[in-house]
Amino acid sequence: MRTPACRRPPAVLGLVALVVAFVVGGCAGGVGETTARESRDLSLAGFSAHLVHVEVFNGEISVRPGPDGRVSATVTVTGAGATKADAEADRARIVTTLQETTGAVMLRAVYQPDPTSPRNRGASAVVTVPAGSALELDTSNGKVSVAGVTGAIRIRTSNAEVTVDRATAGLDVETSNGAIAVTGSRGQLGLATSNARIGIAATDAAVRASTSNGEVAFAGTLAAGAQSFETSNAAISLRLGADATFGLDLETSNAKVTVGYPVTTSEAASETRLVGRVGAAPAIAISARTSNGGITILPAK
Repeated sequence: MRTPACRRPPAVLGLVALVVAFVVGGCAGGVGETTARESRDLSLAGFSAHLVHVEVFNGEISVRPGPDGRVSATVTVTGAGATKADAEADRARIVTTLQETTGAVMLRAVYQPDPTSPRNRGASAVVTVPAGSALELDTSNGKVSVAGVTGAIRIRTSNAEVTVDRATAGLDVETSNGAIAVTGSRGQLGLATSNARIGIAATDAAVRASTSNGEVAFAGTLAAGAQSFETSNAAISLRLGADATFGLDLETSNAKVTVGYPVTTSEAASETRLVGRVGAAPAIAISARTSNGGITILPAK
């Protein structure tokens, strides 16, 4: 489970924190434990950094565009204990900061007694950033959602899905046991998960998509260069333009390869393997590998 490392926070350059607290009783994963939850509003302006870095744990991250020159966040933290008082005291040990560091605006939530093992405590964040910001988002066991932020984006989570809309300056996603859905995007797309689906709708995209036990589906147009699609025990499907040209190296097992374009083969073809090209001198090279699932490349309807 990925959790933020404990680092000494640098000087704060204009932090505003407004705390609105409320306590919720219930089971937090430990038998008989009570939880205490609190929402903390933070805002930072007057910074020069282009990069916004968010680190929370056992919780979701949602990022949307907001006013230029300001980062705002609502961080919801959850403590746990045997009694209500214990849970409130535990909640207070989760420290949240929003500050400018060297080259970045940093939003962090850290469980101070043991940052590497927060167990059933959690922190989630809803964040607004200038639309052109670059993002680095780190959590664990929580969904990550980004829409309308046009800088380069890096996302790390686990056991949760990731959704990204309108990424245009590069996207790098790693999760596990959760689907990845990318829409309205373009450029470099590096996507990795396990035991879940990857779905991509993009234009002029350079794709590296890898999962297991889940479908990989792409619809749109591809940029010149290498394109890689990998899974296992599931299908791979690509829908491209009617006039698309590309090289192809496709292989599966216990299923068929289907290409809805005229293919010039460069080696003997079979139902499970096809190597060749579509068009005379394609600038795009598609590699697709799976097992127990078909591979399909067809013109868009």
